[in-house]
Amino acid sequence: MIGRLVLPDRIVYEGEVTGVVVRTLDGDATFLAGHTPFIAALVPGSAVRFDGGDEAISAVLGNGGFVEVDGEVVTVSAPVAETD
Repeated sequence: MIGRLVLPDRIVYEGEVTGVVVRTLDGDATFLAGHTPFIAALVPGSAVRFDGGDEAISAVLGNGGFVEVDGEVVTVSAPVAETD
């Protein structure tokens, strides 16, 4: 599946991933291939992790954001993010 981290002015990350882990307002969530459609608000200051086989990309979302699962694409949209 494809994982994306999108800010208002650019795409920070887009690539093939095996899973995406986020913290929503309702609790932690992990998305794997074949997940049902989903959308939720993210906790401000929380981390997001994109697992891509041999590597993982992490980011801290300064002001929260949203996660959307649509088909085989998981998109994390945030106003501000700091990556590792």
